[in-house]
Amino acid sequence: DVSDVVLEVSSFQLESIKRFKPDISVFLNFAPDHLDRHRSMEEYFEAKLRIFENQTQEDYAVINADDKRLEEYFLNAGYIYHGGGIMTNDKNGKKAKVNADVYFFSTIRRVKGVYADGEKIMFFDGNKTVKICGLNEIKLCGRHNLENVLAAMCAAKLRGIDNDAIIKALDGFVPPHNRIELVREVFGMRFFNDSKGTNIHATLAAIESMDGDTVLILGGSDKGEDFCELFSALPEKIKEICVTGQNAKKITEAAREFLKIKIAEFDTLYDCVKKATKTGCKNVLFSPASASFDRYKNYEERGRDFVKIVGGLADDNS
Repeated sequence: DVSDVVLEVSSFQLESIKRFKPDISVFLNFAPDHLDRHRSMEEYFEAKLRIFENQTQEDYAVINADDKRLEEYFLNAGYIYHGGGIMTNDKNGKKAKVNADVYFFSTIRRVKGVYADGEKIMFFDGNKTVKICGLNEIKLCGRHNLENVLAAMCAAKLRGIDNDAIIKALDGFVPPHNRIELVREVFGMRFFNDSKGTNIHATLAAIESMDGDTVLILGGSDKGEDFCELFSALPEKIKEICVTGQNAKKITEAAREFLKIKIAEFDTLYDCVKKATKTGCKNVLFSPASASFDRYKNYEERGRDFVKIVGGLADDNS
């Protein structure tokens, strides 16, 4: 017997595929990232689209109906309710074909696939609609997590998994480390480790999940992103920003173009955390919006360092 394999594939890997063909492909979202490698956003997008390249009509493609770029590329061609053989034009006039049977997930609209409808999560297969569970049964915070759950539910339904098994898996799910992970509550503050937040899109999603005034810790190795996109959309719940890492100056300069809140650069992550404890905010969010390679082997090592720093804070905040 061959077990199902759930595999996350990066654009770096998709660039060079030859026979890779998933039974169910899932395109979660598209946002600026890896521009230190890809020469343009268009090149990055085209690399990610290759996940569909070898699929046939017997396979499935699951796409985020709420993502602006994906909506432009797929949904405006009229495939919100209809799957199989999408053909559309990109901005360069090239043809893009998805041979798989296409399904969607959405937090805001009825689609062929899985969607939120008031307080219910529904699945529409093109013929009939069934309820999977109640919205209140999804305990994870943030719209991005809801989108992730809907995508997983859609893939599960296409694989023939029943609702009870889906609900049981959802109830027992423990979020992985480094993804908006509550590390500790001390000094009346909550410290969150989101070291996996290596781009602006991920950091904005992490901020959205915060409840109350928040100090944001940013910085690391640069990936070619425009931080003006972060600060022009920054919610008011961010009251102070601490910056460290190789791209600290670039981040600070962009922040000062848009913000009037306190922004300070520090030599180390430890210094950022110590400063954050003095702000009196409800939350401290470490979501760097940057890669980790200036000081760490990977984001996991960076996350462990943050957890260690927070764990060592003295109770008297001296």
